[in-house]
Amino acid sequence: MRVLAELDVTVLLLGHAGWDPATSRRVPLVLDAPAPAPPERLEAWSAALGPELAKSDDMRQLIGTFRLTPEQIGRAGAAARLRAAHAGTELEAEHVRAGALG
Repeated sequence: MRVLAELDVTVLLLGHAGWDPATSRRVPLVLDAPAPAPPERLEAWSAALGPELAKSDDMRQLIGTFRLTPEQIGRAGAAARLRAAHAGTELEAEHVRAGALG
């Protein structure tokens, strides 16, 4: 980490942990990235699940409880589809809940 932090080029690191002063002698610019707004999350869920399913009232209520990034939503949707295929059923809320929770 110290080698990356002390390079003479711009380095962008993404994560949940804050800057540790022991990591580098250089002080970094630390920014918080805002969470995607509900319309952006709904768009990502629509892409992951299909617009009809993602926009149903029950599903909108369920997916509204998760604060996931678009990438996490894509993975949650893929996991939900795998669970439904394994169960031999149509994609259901329980598959989506399990996919989102990991």
